Amino acid sequence: MFNFIDIDNIQKYFNDADLEHITPVSSEGTFVDVNGSFFNLENHRPGVYNIRLLSDDTYAVCLNNKQRYDLKYDESNRCTVEQRC
Repeated sequence: MFNFIDIDNIQKYFNDADLEHITPVSSEGTFVDVNGSFFNLENHRPGVYNIRLLSDDTYAVCLNNKQRYDLKYDESNRCTVEQRC
């Protein structure tokens, strides 16, 4: 299976990481590395994010270069999340 970052559906990765309060504002990048800005609806502050597709098919979602969420999808597209700081 060929994995890639769906740049047209960035909100999906935030939702899968249980970050529904994060809304992407802008995005640019490739199918393996996307950078952009977001707005946090809880604290009403902007920020930056990066999503990278790692070699083991993990999607690493980083917020403000501080918080990292690793998303792993199985064959049925179910997601498991590991938070790293």
